[in-house]
Amino acid sequence: MRLFLSVGFLLSSSSASATDSRASANTQTELSQCTAQAYQAADNELNAVYQTLVSRLEDNLVSLEKLRVAQRAWIGFRDAECAFESSAVEGGSAQACSRASKCLVRWP
Repeated sequence: MRLFLSVGFLLSSSSASATDSRASANTQTELSQCTAQAYQAADNELNAVYQTLVSRLEDNLVSLEKLRVAQRAWIGFRDAECAFESSAVEGGSAQACSRASKCLVRWP
């Protein structure tokens, strides 16, 4: 449980610095670049925490497999939810930015 709380803290702290950059964006291109950078930072931190958890479960193959199954299910849900949340701007220049900012990177 403590590790999952750490994931939330890491993602919220990376979002705070991304918000500063997002506030200074003047164009859709700049906003999209800022959002992409924020997503990459959050994804890197999430993967680092996941790898820590995997390493803790190396001796418990049953739990490790359950973690992997849960993560695959979560990723599927996340991607479907993100597609829905950004569907209002589907096909537009803001779609990628909307998908990332509304779903992949939660702004504080």
